[in-house]
Amino acid sequence: AQHEAAQAFMASAEQGVVGALMRGDAAAARQNLSAAHALYMRHREGVDRTVASGNAFASTTMADIESLAPRVKAILFGSTLVLLSIAGVLYFRVSRRVLQQASEGALLARAVADGQLQRRTHTSSGDELGQLMGDLDRMTDNLANMVGQIRGQAAGIASSAEQIKHGNQDLHDRTSQAAQGVSATLEAVTSMASTLEQASRTADE
Repeated sequence: AQHEAAQAFMASAEQGVVGALMRGDAAAARQNLSAAHALYMRHREGVDRTVASGNAFASTTMADIESLAPRVKAILFGSTLVLLSIAGVLYFRVSRRVLQQASEGALLARAVADGQLQRRTHTSSGDELGQLMGDLDRMTDNLANMVGQIRGQAAGIASSAEQIKHGNQDLHDRTSQAAQGVSATLEAVTSMASTLEQASRTADE
């Protein structure tokens, strides 16, 4: 309706007033001017009503916003508390897991230092600390394998040393027996020589 009133005013002013002046008919222009003014006032009333409606709507909207402000603040405050609670829980869980993994790593290091190479962390975490625990496990595996190899080589060396010891003892025993045989032979030969010497002396007499 407001748009139609504006078009009617523009048409009346253009045709009734401007057109009459262009034709040189001042009386007709003066007469049509009153009609154009009436159309303008009708259009102006519509504009004023639109402005008033807009102001009323704006006032109502602002009032609604102001009434919602405490609720929005409460929602924001509640959301902040929820987010802080979630962050606290996550921090507690993460810090607890980190401390647990660090404790397992310390226990593993202490066990390795004490010579207990069977202990492992068995961590399944994929973060940096979990990778470090996995590296500790692999290091302990390698150390256990190395110690096992050294123990095997030591056992082989001990067995060889025992065999050498037995060989030396056997050689010593055989050498002793041979020495005893040689000593007995020398005693027999000496006795025989003494007997022959005495027999020779007797024969000479």
